[in-house]
Amino acid sequence: NAVWVIDQNASHTVTFEDGWGAVLKTETVMGGEAVAPPEDPKHGGYTFTGWSTDAFGCVTEDLVVVAQWISDDELALATARAAIADLPDPTTVVGKTDNEAVAAAVAAYSALSDGLKSQLTDDERMRLAKCAIAVLPKDPYDVEAEHEPAIAFAQSLYDSLSNDQRANLDAVGSFVYSSTTFGRYLQNNVWAFDSLTPIVNTTTLSPGTYTGQAKSEFNMGKNTSPIRSTLKVLSVTVKDGVATALIEHTASLSESLKVGDTVYERIQTDASKYACYRIPVKLNSMFHFSVRSGGAEDNPAITYEMTVSADESSMTPDPEKSEGATGDSGSDGSNNAGKSGGTGGSSTGSRTSSPTSGSKLTATGANRNANSNTSASRLTATRNSSAGSLSSLLRPSTSSKSANSAKSKSSSNTVSSKTDSSKTGSADGASVSEVELVESPESAAAFVGTD
Repeated sequence: NAVWVIDQNASHTVTFEDGWGAVLKTETVMGGEAVAPPEDPKHGGYTFTGWSTDAFGCVTEDLVVVAQWISDDELALATARAAIADLPDPTTVVGKTDNEAVAAAVAAYSALSDGLKSQLTDDERMRLAKCAIAVLPKDPYDVEAEHEPAIAFAQSLYDSLSNDQRANLDAVGSFVYSSTTFGRYLQNNVWAFDSLTPIVNTTTLSPGTYTGQAKSEFNMGKNTSPIRSTLKVLSVTVKDGVATALIEHTASLSESLKVGDTVYERIQTDASKYACYRIPVKLNSMFHFSVRSGGAEDNPAITYEMTVSADESSMTPDPEKSEGATGDSGSDGSNNAGKSGGTGGSSTGSRTSSPTSGSKLTATGANRNANSNTSASRLTATRNSSAGSLSSLLRPSTSSKSANSAKSKSSSNTVSSKTDSSKTGSADGASVSEVELVESPESAAAFVGTD
């Protein structure tokens, strides 16, 4: 076999080029010597990835070494694909708003141009959509203003999918947990966020109670549960220029209702054998709210959409309650179990803007057909160019949540009430009955989180 020996007496020239026609460095050395490369070059729209050869570490001949590049677009797409490939099973990150793998994938996807996003495969987009939805709050009662960017991102990604892909996320069998599909899980968050907007419930109606004169329509959204309950308005009460409605919910385990940032306890009235809630209402205007049922220990609330319609020009108060009406027979009209707020013109509760988000989330409509393959609610997310990293999208701040938001996740809950005369702002203008949901030692029958 031939044996080669480096000629150390021969000189060789090594030239480094940037790949765009420019010479970066030229050096002549003796055989076997090394040449130090120049500083990593830069070129707009591209990222330097290395040199065409490493033979300059031991030079045996004349060399031309060329810089290697990848376009920023190619790098961004490769980064997004790698992050999406590393995503966990979406069912393992339900409600985990601070999951790092999902945060990295959302950040990488958000950095892509629309053209690059279109180069992702259907499987990649679906994988990301499922995880972006799954990490949203599991319980609508937990949705707060700080979740706005994450909800907006998930809705925007959902809307960008094809009709078939959205239908897949809405379909029975495509469950995030229990019987809740990805589409319904997202809708729960969208409607819960929309419900944070305070209801301005002023009215020109005369004081009194109006029984059977208002009509109501409700939408269960993308519900796939065989268990069906109904919601309807029984009466409207006007006091001090604001309107409240007595809402009946036929679910036997219905426990509390949240609208705005206020939780209302279940009340019993002579008007119905079912659970009832007195809540602020803007007549002839659609609104969203969440209802929690007792039963299973980990039973999240469910969101609904409702409109209370009334002809305010022709309605007349009930004769027996035409003066100073404060509630319905069988109750004092006070069922506020959560945070109280101002009175005289708007419902209790408030909505605060996200401290770190440049996004604005606006409910622009809702599809009332539960079988529709399209989104039940369209949100417009206008992203500020200076918006922060993914952490600001998916990681809510660690600030404590409202201490007054009454919440119970026990296997069986009982309600005890205590009147705090120092607080005002219940739905009908009466003093607030602040309710504490107390865990009962008895076990209740298992109850799957359904409508």
